[in-house]
Amino acid sequence: VMSITDAACRRLMGMEVASEFYGAPQRYILGASESAFQDAAGTTKSAWETYIGRVLALERDEDGQVPTVGQFTAHDPQTYTKI
Repeated sequence: VMSITDAACRRLMGMEVASEFYGAPQRYILGASESAFQDAAGTTKSAWETYIGRVLALERDEDGQVPTVGQFTAHDPQTYTKI
């Protein structure tokens, strides 16, 4: 009985860790200027502010190129729940 309980606890702990790290899709921005990550005073925003505040608008660079924005798919929790 203890080995079954231990295995179930390991599986639940794995699900919890996976949901925290991989549950939300990762996003990326390529070619954005530094000003997209600075506040009005020119101070660099923290990673938390940038991620939670979301970058809603990006300007073209000095060559007129628009930054590339995308995201990677989130982790599929089915690997833990499917038997």
